[in-house]
Amino acid sequence: MEALDAQRTVIIHNLEIYWGPVSRFSLQLAGLFHMYAQANLYWSPGGLRSSISPHQDAQSVFIVQLSGYKTWKLYRSKEKVKEVPNGELALKRTHRGKGEDILKESDIGGNLGVILEARLSPGDVLFIPRAMFHSTTTMGEEEDSLHITIGIETETDGLVWGDVLTKALSNVAAEAPIWSQYLRESIPIRGLRFPQDKTFLKEMAVERLQNLLQNLQAIPESTWEKNPNGHNNVDF
Repeated sequence: MEALDAQRTVIIHNLEIYWGPVSRFSLQLAGLFHMYAQANLYWSPGGLRSSISPHQDAQSVFIVQLSGYKTWKLYRSKEKVKEVPNGELALKRTHRGKGEDILKESDIGGNLGVILEARLSPGDVLFIPRAMFHSTTTMGEEEDSLHITIGIETETDGLVWGDVLTKALSNVAAEAPIWSQYLRESIPIRGLRFPQDKTFLKEMAVERLQNLLQNLQAIPESTWEKNPNGHNNVDF
């Protein structure tokens, strides 16, 4: 209610849990992409200069405009934003512009970084790839805006390579072909007493990874069956 009274954007998360038509649509997308599809509802009053400030999402999203109008800007700048390159595939722990991390358009290249500016009308759909900076405004609009964002939860379902390989390494260390001893050995005392000696630790880590790569074909198929979070891919 405070957001409504203050004329700010109101967000309802996980609409697919509460509304049957959206739930069925999300399930269809999950079946198509083989990963969870989350739906959030956004209401913004007309006349907001910035209804959502520039930010990245850790998932690719489909924007479905339901009523009113909203203008979207998508950015791709070669400049860096606080050491995170624009366009880099963000993860939840590294994406920018969320919470108290407030960005301005000038932080990501200003108008020079805009690659698309689109005013969405009811029925329009916009796709935004994971990690692409974007912002919205309802400035100049008399009507309130209502849209649904469908997020394709790549990272939530553990379908980024870092998660898959981390899980595979963990399984390899546990399932114990003879060469996986390199992954189960303790770090030498030198590495524990002098953690600042990164060269020593790096050399030992590289040696073990090289050994693993040489034996990659021996990794059992069961190692790759589940996502790192323990959930199988969605299948219908």
